[in-house]
Amino acid sequence: MDRFLEERFDEELKIQCQFSAFALEDIHVALGASGNVDRIWFALQNFLNSAANISKMLWPVKSEYSERGEFLRKKYEISEKSSLKSRRVRNCFEHFDEHLHDWVISLDNNSVIDRNIGPARMWCPTGNYENDKKYFLRNFDQSNFELLFRGEEFLRSSNPRNTGVS
Repeated sequence: MDRFLEERFDEELKIQCQFSAFALEDIHVALGASGNVDRIWFALQNFLNSAANISKMLWPVKSEYSERGEFLRKKYEISEKSSLKSRRVRNCFEHFDEHLHDWVISLDNNSVIDRNIGPARMWCPTGNYENDKKYFLRNFDQSNFELLFRGEEFLRSSNPRNTGVS
């Protein structure tokens, strides 16, 4: 890789890692101090956006950039098993308009569960979590950093201060 290009990617990876750390800190501050749901979701979205930017630099979507991704992963010793590689959670938020559209038209009634903080099971309208998961657009459980998006679980961590992206 050209040295100048390498330096630009080094700088961008560094800043995106810093942005991820800032967002994670903001999540903890918002959870502790204010409990402001909008502020928590703002910080979560920023964390996911930064992680997605890192992921795209390390695992480019277009094959013409694959050598760059391989070079950077090798340089920074990033395993192919890294949770950053997965595009599942990244795509939920990058293609949010499509997910919102499909989710709304898939509902069999007007039960909408969105942007909640806490264990998802506590928000279930019928008390049957497996049945009610389809009504969740977004839910964040701060106890284990589990993000629920359209009934799929992401980001679970036993150590919320050291969260990976799945």
